[in-house]
Amino acid sequence: MPNVTARYYARDSLRQLARMYHQYGYSKPLVARKLGRVTTVRQLVPAGFVTTLAAATLALPWVPGAGVLLGAALAPYLLVVAACAIGAGRRGGLRTVAALGLAFPVVHFSYGLGFLQCALKSLLGSGRPVPPVEMPLSR
Repeated sequence: MPNVTARYYARDSLRQLARMYHQYGYSKPLVARKLGRVTTVRQLVPAGFVTTLAAATLALPWVPGAGVLLGAALAPYLLVVAACAIGAGRRGGLRTVAALGLAFPVVHFSYGLGFLQCALKSLLGSGRPVPPVEMPLSR
């Protein structure tokens, strides 16, 4: 379709990026509820990762293996983030690598937290989740 035009609005800060991905994550449970299913398993990965890290961190004082679980989840993630930031930012230099090294976790954690926030609101019945159309735009 040669007449299709797409516009991309780069965010000016990590905070704006976090807000945008929080909205994306927040809307996924609403879409899943509307469709009656989760469209892809990968939509669940950030929320599962955030949940794993939070549970392992909270369990540290009481569960002897919690530190191992935390390290087993966090170390490979950080290695992959570093490898991807270096690979994708190679042409842009050290500043690009550093920016990507920060942006990847911001995207994943914001999305996961947004997903969990909406899912928990829905499950606990603590008020109706705010539909995305009622949320302020992230840009």
